[in-house]
Amino acid sequence: MRTTYICTILFFHLIVIANAQDEIIRAKSISKNEIESHVRFLASDELEGRKAGYKGNNVAARYIAEQFRRSGVTTVPEYDTYYQTFSLEEMTPAKTANLAFSGMNMKYRKDMLVLHGGAIEYSGDFVYAKYGLSEEDYEGIDAKGKIVVLQIGSANVQDTLGILAFVSHR
Repeated sequence: MRTTYICTILFFHLIVIANAQDEIIRAKSISKNEIESHVRFLASDELEGRKAGYKGNNVAARYIAEQFRRSGVTTVPEYDTYYQTFSLEEMTPAKTANLAFSGMNMKYRKDMLVLHGGAIEYSGDFVYAKYGLSEEDYEGIDAKGKIVVLQIGSANVQDTLGILAFVSHR
């Protein structure tokens, strides 16, 4: 009888604990509609693509910080903000470029892509190091004091969109 009584009490305690945990989980969960609402706002045209350093990005950052605050997410102990500050440098791609070496004239946007840098005139030695991704690409090359020309992408990635995706992950 005593064993039955203890088992009954334990059973009811487990039910109470399980129900309390369910309530906590329900209180901390988010519905599909809430997620869609957040994504719609963050992807909206009003945020202008959320480009770093621009108004839309700042609005998105404030929105996310406010959602963190409402949800009870605490900040990193040393800081009393959800923001991490850092410097950015905006770069404008070149409008034109010319590169000639070893009797070849490279055409801008067809044979080459200039990601950064200003105008220079250089007369000197160039070396070609395939994709420049492995030690094998540099075998037998003396690059000291020379400009190293690399083929963009990789042996497996040749299309323009694939190359740009590959470069952005590097």
